[in-house]
Amino acid sequence: MEWFEVGELADEIAGGRQNFDALTLEKQFLYLLEFGEGIYVPINELTLNEFHTDEEAKQWLRNVFNEVFAC
Repeated sequence: MEWFEVGELADEIAGGRQNFDALTLEKQFLYLLEFGEGIYVPINELTLNEFHTDEEAKQWLRNVFNEVFAC
């Protein structure tokens, strides 16, 4: 697993320089946004955020998704 800043990740994907399957990453984001339950705990552990609900985590995830995939 590699760690990226959001802007850096967006640049890597936009430029086609990522060393992973960006389509799979996009699908994973979309799946979590639609079906993710209990996601705020692992997101907090990975990012050191302090979300208290899945909805808070999903809003953050939506923002990241929109920046990374330029939606």
